[in-house]
Amino acid sequence: MSTTEAASTGGYDRADGWLTDATLLKLWGVVVAAGWLVSQGVAVGGGVDRRFQLGLTAFWLIGSLVPITASFVWMRRGTFTGLFPVWTLLGVAGLLASFAVILDVIDVASVFVLGALWFAGPAVGFAVTTVYMNDWSVRVYAGATVANLVGAVAVVLVPGFEAVYFVVAAAIQGLPMLYHGVRLDR
Repeated sequence: MSTTEAASTGGYDRADGWLTDATLLKLWGVVVAAGWLVSQGVAVGGGVDRRFQLGLTAFWLIGSLVPITASFVWMRRGTFTGLFPVWTLLGVAGLLASFAVILDVIDVASVFVLGALWFAGPAVGFAVTTVYMNDWSVRVYAGATVANLVGAVAVVLVPGFEAVYFVVAAAIQGLPMLYHGVRLDR
């Protein structure tokens, strides 16, 4: 893809076989939003104990395998922009930290890892994504960056935020990617 083509598409190659950039973005958006909403449903139905936290972290590990596999396919087709390694490292670090806290491997208040980290990590990912964009999507990802930073602070400082934590995460993490994917299809 030429520099001009990359600039006109925000760094994305729109015609990459069955797995288009729009398809990949929508897949990630749906998986992330649905994952957080399922997490909310389970939390409301069964509480948030250690078993729940371990199961939920395993759910996210398994649930993300489909979009991760699709991302590997996408990356191999030449549309690799550097975003995949950043998001992969953030996701792996988040999962490892979550398992470490849940299994008492590290002694950190769970609100920081199981709460704030899952907003702070995506904030970093969205900020890096913003750097790669140069069109309308800059505003989408800049907004997602700010919203996730606010979420990271809110989960620690705002009493009662845990009641809406998962729904807020679904909105500010899944919807930007879903919106971007839908808009690329236009």
